[in-house]
Amino acid sequence: DDIFEEYLKSAELISVKTSGLGSLYKLKYDITLKDPAKEKEMIDKLRCRNGNLTVSCGLVPVNRDEL
Repeated sequence: DDIFEEYLKSAELISVKTSGLGSLYKLKYDITLKDPAKEKEMIDKLRCRNGNLTVSCGLVPVNRDEL
């Protein structure tokens, strides 16, 4: 929570999955960064906090094609 408070305007947990035969959790958040230039800094802090497990960050498409 402290890392999220430092770097994010908002965060919403949107999914939780288990992996590694239930020994790990994959959490998916919809986030808004306070300062997009500090994205790598935030990811590095999260990786240090979670024992260097995978952390990934991506962009949500602004224009979605609809049928």
